[in-house]
Amino acid sequence: MEILKLLENSNFIKSYEIIDYRRWSDGLYYKLKIIFINDSVLFAKEYIDSNEKNYSFHWQNNKNQLIFSFENNN
Repeated sequence: MEILKLLENSNFIKSYEIIDYRRWSDGLYYKLKIIFINDSVLFAKEYIDSNEKNYSFHWQNNKNQLIFSFENNN
């Protein structure tokens, strides 16, 4: 998964957790928890197949207060 290469080589990522990952012939689904060096947390999930693409990103500070949230509504 290309995103894992980016996470592993980033200077501003403290750690990450793969909560869920599934791959099939024409698609994939992943759910990640990414912790940045400032202890903020990004929850990311994405579902992609030949007919559909859905994603959700939720970023919060180290006190669990929302910084940014974005998702598509497909």
